[in-house]
Amino acid sequence: MSLQKLLFCLFIMYQGVYAQKEDALFQAIQEYDVKALSEIIDHNQLLDGYLWELSKVYRSYLLTGEEEKVEVDKALQTPQRLLIYTHYQRLTRKGYDPKIHEALLEEIVKSKSIFLQNEMYLGLIQYLNSFTQKEPFLIALLKDYLTQVDTNLLTKVNNYIFQKIVLDLELKNSEINKIMKPNFQLWKKIMLLDSLCPDIAFHKANLEQGKAIYTMEFEKNTEAAMKYLKKASVFYDMVPYHFGKQQHTFNQNSLGILLRNSGKYDDAIKIFNSLLISPFITKNPTALLKVHTSLEKCYAQLDNSKKAHYHAQIKNKLQDSIYYLKQTEQILDKDYEQKKEQFSNRYNSLNTQFQTLIPIAACLLLLVLLFTWLYKKTQSKKVKLESEKEDTLKEVRALTQLVIKNHIILKDKTKVYINDLMYIKAEDHYIRVFTSNGKNHLVRGRLSDLDEQLPPNFIRTHRSYITNRNFVKQISKTILLLLDGSTIPISRKFKDLLP
Repeated sequence: MSLQKLLFCLFIMYQGVYAQKEDALFQAIQEYDVKALSEIIDHNQLLDGYLWELSKVYRSYLLTGEEEKVEVDKALQTPQRLLIYTHYQRLTRKGYDPKIHEALLEEIVKSKSIFLQNEMYLGLIQYLNSFTQKEPFLIALLKDYLTQVDTNLLTKVNNYIFQKIVLDLELKNSEINKIMKPNFQLWKKIMLLDSLCPDIAFHKANLEQGKAIYTMEFEKNTEAAMKYLKKASVFYDMVPYHFGKQQHTFNQNSLGILLRNSGKYDDAIKIFNSLLISPFITKNPTALLKVHTSLEKCYAQLDNSKKAHYHAQIKNKLQDSIYYLKQTEQILDKDYEQKKEQFSNRYNSLNTQFQTLIPIAACLLLLVLLFTWLYKKTQSKKVKLESEKEDTLKEVRALTQLVIKNHIILKDKTKVYINDLMYIKAEDHYIRVFTSNGKNHLVRGRLSDLDEQLPPNFIRTHRSYITNRNFVKQISKTILLLLDGSTIPISRKFKDLLP
């Protein structure tokens, strides 16, 4: 055998081994098998260097929940990279991206391998199925793509995933058409899916959640739904990494809500209290607000007014903080768009001036150079503006951690919490601060000294009064009636400023 033929044979053998490693990579991804994934990554068993980098990014998210930057142009260059990038975007739930959709369809058309086309279609329907709740128009496309998959070419795990998506679509159609009643044929399909489910903790947990949704929504059987959610929690406990713990937290929250709604308040309280130390809840102000709201309702039903009041106070503080955060973000977004528009107008104006001033024939080269310089300058400033916006938003998000410090200090060193402050009244050279516990504090000062320290929910109704609108029960033409029965005058000067 000639050296050329020998080298060719070795190359073909190497390519075959590489293809097997790629198959093992995508099998590990579909099975959420971090151990197998790490074996491929740590021994650098992939020929494609950037596919190896993408695999590390995917594994890192599964283990820690930390998202890393991906070079999208590189990720879309080969079918294998595109597939793992699609799985990563589906996992992080960033939102439907038409660019990924189009790239998958292009690869399906270009591919000459029926097996690879099949894998691409499966990756596509998995991706689209993740976003049908927010993008209902994807359901019609999904139905068409499902018919393109050859189930005979699918592995056991991929066949289960395919059949689950088919069932998901049927459940969604029933919901859209409002056919929410017991359906024996539908339950039979769920049981068939149960028999197809591979022995993988994550998939088993996900299936138990699906059973809970069916029994709750279609059969209105809360007890059965709770039984399935408890099973799901057991399986999620077997998933030893970040992504499994995250899903376990969300599953427990669903179980807590069902327990609360069915009157099992003590059991619900245990679950919600455990969620208060979960990073998936504490790092999300909206989720934290919902947990405290549920705890308030549970304790109220058990006539434990002290704990109900405690959680109500935290809930109110979180609501104020989230409201203030949203208002600030809206202001920042508006300011950013205005600056962006001003800069764009300035750029267009400069571009027009250069086009009219420079002679077309003699200065064409100079015009190109100037245009390039202007473009780079605008891009640089645009990047700077976006960077400043991101830094500012990070500072704003940090405000959610300052809920407990939401207070003011009077001149006599008295600390008054904003959430307890009902109104402030000016009395000559003094101000009197009234709080929700029936107490008041008289200190020397002016209303203007406190006005700047107070958040937007405090309104000026009179030159001698500032009122917390959270305590307003009724507004008439001349007075505000507060929850404790106090009345605050409204002067003509401030009447038009009332919301």
